[in-house]
Amino acid sequence: LAPALVAAVAVRAAGAQVSRFSKPWSKFRSRIPKTPSMKEIKKYGTGMIFSYSFVGTLNMCIMVALSWPIFILRTGGSPLLLSPFKLNPKFVVYLTAVYFSYGSCTTPFLLAAALVLAPLFTGMLKTLQDRLKCPRMLAFIVLASLMAASYCAILVAAIALSCAVFRTPILV
Repeated sequence: LAPALVAAVAVRAAGAQVSRFSKPWSKFRSRIPKTPSMKEIKKYGTGMIFSYSFVGTLNMCIMVALSWPIFILRTGGSPLLLSPFKLNPKFVVYLTAVYFSYGSCTTPFLLAAALVLAPLFTGMLKTLQDRLKCPRMLAFIVLASLMAASYCAILVAAIALSCAVFRTPILV
């Protein structure tokens, strides 16, 4: 009788433990955006592709900008080597760790943001086609070029702002 009683108490205690943690976990899970369905992705088509590349690259710019001064503070070295001109291999490892930790956590939010922005990018592609009276492929190339130029400007500005906030030089 005693082993059965101990087992029953253990099962009940485990159930209480599960319920104590399941409520906060389910509350947290309810706040994570749902992954868009294939139907939603197909609805926006290339606008979804452009919007996801936009938010994903902005996210990467933020990761680089935040990692830059922290790397300088922790190692005392520069993330950018000037002779020869390349990224410091230690910074690449550091950035990879940030990418696979923080970057993985933000993926559901990036998908949700991309879904929200997809109509905007679809509209931009349509506007480029209508205003420039150009084929769809040329509109893709123009939009991709504009996005690439904006990423370069945003990355430089974000690194400068981040270094100013952390009070570190941009290059050591």
